[in-house]
Amino acid sequence: PTKSISAPWKSFLSTPEILKAYYMLHQVDSVRKDYKSALHYLSLYNSLREEIYNESESKQFLDLSIKYETLQKEKKMQALEAQNLLQKQKDIAARRLFYGGFIFLGIVIFLIYLRYHSNRKKNLQLSKQKEEIDNQNTNLQKLNDKQTVATFSSSGN
Repeated sequence: PTKSISAPWKSFLSTPEILKAYYMLHQVDSVRKDYKSALHYLSLYNSLREEIYNESESKQFLDLSIKYETLQKEKKMQALEAQNLLQKQKDIAARRLFYGGFIFLGIVIFLIYLRYHSNRKKNLQLSKQKEEIDNQNTNLQKLNDKQTVATFSSSGN
């Protein structure tokens, strides 16, 4: 029975089959009362079972590690996407603020120009009115001088 799972034959058997063979050899040797051999196969059986269990645990641990790392990377990606979206929104807000300020500045300059133009028109009007008033004052002064001369001439005669 020991030759059935010796080194050359192990390559043809699956791990569960080898495990089953160790257990069966343990039972056969126990029935034959070959306790030393039975204990040896039981030890091989337990070692292989523990190895399978450890491999299974390692695979589970590896799977969980991969899932955890994947989740962490997904969270990082989401955080980066959120940060990118926030930066885009800030850029849009800054651009709108810039354009709004530019438009506001343009309106202020336009209003200042209108005010300047209006003041210039009023100054020209006031200058014309001043000229007219000055001309009228000059004419009135001349008339007043004539009347004064005429009044002195008529009283002096």
